[in-house]
Amino acid sequence: MGRICSGCHKELSKAKFSSKQWANDKNQRRCKNCTANNIQSVPLPETQNNENEVINAWISAPAKVASQPIVRRAPNDYIDEEYAREKLASFPDEVSCWICLEEKDLSSTSRPLLRDCFAGEALDGRITNVWSSGHMNPGDFAEIWTSCPNCNQSYENDLGLATSAGFMNYIEEKDDVSPDLQMKGMKAWLRVESNMTFLTGLRNACHLDESYIEEGRQISNKILKRLLPKIQKSTLPPQQRKLELEADLHGNDLAFFAEKNGDYEAALAAGKRARELFEILASGAIPLIYEQDYEAKIAFVQDDNDRMKEEMGANKEKGEEEEEEELQKVKLAKSRRLYELAMRDSGEFSATAFLKASIMQSYCTNPLL
Repeated sequence: MGRICSGCHKELSKAKFSSKQWANDKNQRRCKNCTANNIQSVPLPETQNNENEVINAWISAPAKVASQPIVRRAPNDYIDEEYAREKLASFPDEVSCWICLEEKDLSSTSRPLLRDCFAGEALDGRITNVWSSGHMNPGDFAEIWTSCPNCNQSYENDLGLATSAGFMNYIEEKDDVSPDLQMKGMKAWLRVESNMTFLTGLRNACHLDESYIEEGRQISNKILKRLLPKIQKSTLPPQQRKLELEADLHGNDLAFFAEKNGDYEAALAAGKRARELFEILASGAIPLIYEQDYEAKIAFVQDDNDRMKEEMGANKEKGEEEEEEELQKVKLAKSRRLYELAMRDSGEFSATAFLKASIMQSYCTNPLL
């Protein structure tokens, strides 16, 4: 039987603890991961009658020290967003969050979660783990910035944009990467990952501000022309991730922002390139170091391309109808002008004028003749 870590509050096996931590009191016992990442102990309440009461008491427990970051990893079943917002709103002022969040109410009675920011330190620890273990998960870096550590929900709209921008700015300003990591391309890789994360924030928030569309197009082109080429010959990331990043850039970002800008041809070209790259990944032509369902990604890109082709056809048909309507308007205006000239030049009682006027009036009322 395992024991509860007082940092992440997970029940873990003995192998996950050092011998010293395994012997510690339950309120001071921390697993190897929490110890390595300097995640402090958050004492659990005394055992209640059932598991739900323990969870609720733990979530509601006030923090003891305002300056100490509290990282709460919620149970897997704690995923209901509305319930999470209510719980977060009920926290006292002393509660800390390891990401600087945007100052805005989550509900009418909420307190903004603006406390100590430890996202940078958490990211540094994760970089070290990736480098030392050789294991990587593409979402490891971004989720520190884009997901709430309390309820595991992804930040959305302006809040999602702000936190993803924080990730990008942190990497751009970070100049203390060790020389070994710099040579292996870690900094260049993280620049791509952080810019891609920011693009996701722009995509999700572009309905709030149309200027995000142009900004997204500019950053997409920057990644394609400047950032991706810098990682192609480096050791990091692995080839699988390099192709994946390029495919995601074409399928998710270049296609999206081109379509939003009305350039369906460019959007379809980007989607086609994304499919080609995903097909390479699905074919087994390169070694895969982690699992991904590339067939599903191919199907998604193809569905998106089919949808755009249908919209292009509908838009073309609509455009032809509008063009024909404009042509008929021009013909109608011309016929009316000829009618007026005939009446003016031939005189009121002229038989010729009467004939011309009759013909022109008939044409005016039926321009298809």
